[in-house]
Amino acid sequence: MQADCDAARAELKEAAKWAEEITREMDAMRGERDSLRAMVEKQNAPGERAETTYLNIIGAMLTLMLGKTPTGEPQSIFDNQSVIIAALLEHFDKKPGISARTLEDKFAAAKRSLTAT
Repeated sequence: MQADCDAARAELKEAAKWAEEITREMDAMRGERDSLRAMVEKQNAPGERAETTYLNIIGAMLTLMLGKTPTGEPQSIFDNQSVIIAALLEHFDKKPGISARTLEDKFAAAKRSLTAT
């Protein structure tokens, strides 16, 4: 009986050592995963300068699309921003980021960006 108990204790000690080693490896992998995730997120997000550039381009295109020529003729078929958003939704509704709310927010940010620079 004592021999069985000693064998069980030895097995338990080995199992505890194994569990500790596995836990250390898992912690190291979690740290590596978090580091890789941060790197990917950093690469996917445009920098401040790129974001400003994109907003300025969007704002300029909106201004042109809603503007008039020197003779007073409309430069495009779009009467207002709502019509532009409706057309974008009609043509690109399955694309990520193309939603009425997102377009309204980006258009507003684009107008602010143009007036700020």
